[in-house]
Amino acid sequence: MPKKTYNCLKILNLRMIRLLNDLNPPPKIGISKANLIDVIKNKFCFEKGFNQRIFHSFKFNSREHIYYNRKFKRVTNKFEVIKSIWKDE
Repeated sequence: MPKKTYNCLKILNLRMIRLLNDLNPPPKIGISKANLIDVIKNKFCFEKGFNQRIFHSFKFNSREHIYYNRKFKRVTNKFEVIKSIWKDE
């Protein structure tokens, strides 16, 4: 894995942890799922190397997996947690 991509994922992981903590309890805001990725990218100003495929494949570590699997059934990655929190209006 290129060093830039690795560093980008490390930054993404830290920001996702903060974001997931901020959303607990979930805010009462209506954001369509189509705009979700743009909202997250804009909020955290991700580097150019960031793309949706990397984001979807970014898995939980084992502790996170146990916690979020219990909390949000059937989620496999952090993007799906965000999707399950932000509902359509």
